[in-house]
Amino acid sequence: YPTLSRGIQFVLSWCLQRLGGRLRILVQGPPAHLGSNANTSIRGVSECLSYFQYLQHMRKRPDVQRALDTEQARLEADHCDRLQRPLQPLRDHLENNTYEVFEKDPVKYYEYQRAISWALTDFGKERGTMVVMVVGA
Repeated sequence: YPTLSRGIQFVLSWCLQRLGGRLRILVQGPPAHLGSNANTSIRGVSECLSYFQYLQHMRKRPDVQRALDTEQARLEADHCDRLQRPLQPLRDHLENNTYEVFEKDPVKYYEYQRAISWALTDFGKERGTMVVMVVGA
């Protein structure tokens, strides 16, 4: 069976954990693990079967399974590979469950934090003293 180096396994596991079902892997070319004495008359799926089985094995590793079997991954599955109009929570009336998904987005809060940090740093360099107020419920 073909195997990947530990470094490539780490990268593949990382990609699987973050991209899950959206990750597409193309296996192309002659099978390298059969060596130069291999029967090259076999063509099609059968020559790539061991590579496919190895990728399935990588997908079933416990660390990858834990990442892919989360509630967030299940919620995202219905919306993958579909072009959608961006959510506008301040303009549009969103249903409760849609708004809950919008509120649970960890990337959004991380990016907000980074943007505010940069803005406060830049503003602080220019003015020195500032007052920050957080308003809203």
